[in-house]
This record gives sequence, C-alpha cells and structure tokens, in this order.
Amino acid sequence: MLTTTSDWTTLELENFFVEVMRLQKRGNADFQVRYLTLHSQDRTKRRKELVLWCRIYFSLKAQYLDFVIAKGDIGKTWVRLGTKVFVNRNRDGTGRNRRFCRISVAELLRSGKLEKVAVARHRKLVLAFYYPWYGTPKGPSARWVHWDPRRRSYGVTHTPRGGYYDCQDEKVLERQIRLAKQAGIDGFICSWWGVGSFEDQVFEKLCKLAERENFQLSLYYEVATSTRQIQKDMRYIWQKYARSAAFLKIQGLPVIFVYARVLSRFQPEQIHQALVQAKLQKKLWLVADSFDFRYLGVFRGLHTYNPLNRFHYGAIYRRVARCLRPAGYLSCATVIPGYDDTAIRTPGLVIEREEGMLYWRWWQQAIQSQVDWVIITSFNEWHEGTEIEPSREWGEQYLQMTRKFAQQFKSR
Repeated sequence: MLTTTSDWTTLELENFFVEVMRLQKRGNADFQVRYLTLHSQDRTKRRKELVLWCRIYFSLKAQYLDFVIAKGDIGKTWVRLGTKVFVNRNRDGTGRNRRFCRISVAELLRSGKLEKVAVARHRKLVLAFYYPWYGTPKGPSARWVHWDPRRRSYGVTHTPRGGYYDCQDEKVLERQIRLAKQAGIDGFICSWWGVGSFEDQVFEKLCKLAERENFQLSLYYEVATSTRQIQKDMRYIWQKYARSAAFLKIQGLPVIFVYARVLSRFQPEQIHQALVQAKLQKKLWLVADSFDFRYLGVFRGLHTYNPLNRFHYGAIYRRVARCLRPAGYLSCATVIPGYDDTAIRTPGLVIEREEGMLYWRWWQQAIQSQVDWVIITSFNEWHEGTEIEPSREWGEQYLQMTRKFAQQFKSR
C-alpha cells in the first residue's frame, strides 16, 4: 500500500513490478505510473491524500527488493510492503527528497501474504515494423499511394533497390517476406489504419502469403477517434484475422501493438471498457507504445516505437524486462539503423547511421537487456529513413547485420 500527502511522489522500482489494484483519493489528486509515479494536478500547498493498493510481482531468485521513494517538498509518503512500513518525510533542499529502501524477500515470505505464480517464458522473437501503404501507377493500385516522386510531402530518404513498388502486388509481398526470413526476422508488425483502408486490403493479402511462408504477422493499431471505433476495430480484427495461423499469438491470444497516438487520446480504463463492450477483454494480448506501467493490466506488454538516439533506453529496457518477467508480461527492445525525415518535414530531424555503427550499438543494448522480443524500426518506413529493406544507397548491409544480431539474440 502506498499513501502520500505530498504534491508528487515517485516510487522507482529496481527489480519488481507493481500492478495498481485500487485507488482512493482525497483532494484534487491524480496519478500516472511509470514504474510508479504519482502526480498531483493541484500545485497549491493544500493537503491532499492519495492511497493505492497494489499487487507486486518479483522473482523468488532475488534476495532483496530495492526501490527509491522521492517526493515533493510538502507532506509525507508511506510505503508498506508486507508488514514493513517505509516513510519519506525528507526536505533535503534538492527538490527530489529521495530515500533509498530495501526489504529482504525472506521478510516478505514471513508476512504470509504471498502467492507463488508459475510464469511461462516467452519465446524469443525478432519482429520489424512494416508499412503496407505504398502504391504505384504501374502496379495493381494504378496510382501513387503514400509515396510520389513528384511531391515533396510524399518523398523518401533513400530509394528502394528495385525502385518504387506497389504493396498490392503479391510478388512484392512474397519477396519482402522471404528477405525478412533470411535476415532472421520472425514477423512483421503491420501499420493498420482501419477497416477497408488501403493497409487493411494489403494485410489481407499478407495473411494468405504468410500462412504459406510460415511467417508471423501482427497489427500496429495506429488511429482511433472514439471508444466506439476501438470496439468495432478490435471486433473486426478478431473476426477477420485473429484465427489465421500467421497471426502472432501468445498463449493462444492474438497480439496487437497499439501506437502512442491512440494511447494519447484514451485512458487505460476507456480502452478496457471498449474491449469489454466487444467481449474481447480476455481474448487479446495488447502491447502498449509506452513504458507507463499504468497501462499494464489492460495491456500485457510494453514497447517503444522509435528511441531515436536516446541511449538511456538501454537501461530502461533492462529494468522493464526485470520488472515484467515475474508477472508474465511481455518486454520489448527497439532498435533503429538511423533516422532522417527531412524528405517530408522541414526542418526535420537527422540521426546519422554512422556506416552501421548506430544499428550495432542499439542491437548490443537490446541483446544485453534480456528482453523477450526485439523490434526493428523499421523494415520499410522510407519516409523517415529507418528502413533496413535493401536500398540503392545501402544495398543489403542492414539485412546482413540483422541476420547476425538476430542469431546472437536468440542464442542467449
């Protein structure tokens, strides 16, 4: 149980995971959970109180559980684990007021409130974000779709080795699946923009080819304007695609990744309610584009789409993996070869590829983090220059690197 009367409190977890079960608040208080972070929206010095009852998950291999309580300059924060209570009433002049805390697992075991949970390990996979949104006048689409050499806003950073292609062409899809498999990639997370969209039409073709090629597919749920739309979309995905042998599953549940754009519009409770209305709350394995633990429970895994050059994410990947594993949730690390969106944005952002060294560094962090899955951003996002698909500029360099790194990751 965590209680605070401060304007904000952070509980930084080292080797365990907290799932919020119940919330009680007095005064104008709200909370977010990143590891466990409490924020008051009321910036005055008035007294307020927020109490959370939580379930914690940790590995019995650990000897101690370590955490840090930080707080604002007013009030106090209490944390009770088992029968032991930790209190932070510090005002040390730093504005952070941190207190380091430790409790032994043996002491928790003596509290008699623990339940042993058997957790299956997830099979290690390497996936890549895939964009099924390209069309050409000479292909089946009979028009430019999402790229157009005549228009700057639809430009590309690099050029596909074989030239512009059409995702409605099954020969193109088949070639891409085979290239990915040769590089050690187990599946694509396909950008998806709604029922009947261009991307939906391509995904239907991809499913049939992936079944034949023994290749996995998931969807990246990119946009929603209402909980009603979430309900309809998830029902559609369940009915049309989830039964496919190619659709990626964990413990028989179809895996769907949800982009930050959707998460920014809806609270976890709203998404949960949409799943309840669709009667799918226990039938899908959702993975959030966030490291905010507040989403866990509704979601069963966390990832980030694009870490860019934020190498501190390597430490986050390791911590998230340690915290989520005892609860059986999914942890992911994202790797990128580089980034350059100046072909479509002004002034844009450039993260140099450094002749492959950037990709190498991200892969080393991912391999060392002990996550369940590694995700590549991206197989073919040509607008932002994150593609590893063969290009005229880089050839097959990044597919060859991926093959090597994927083998290292899966063998650990």
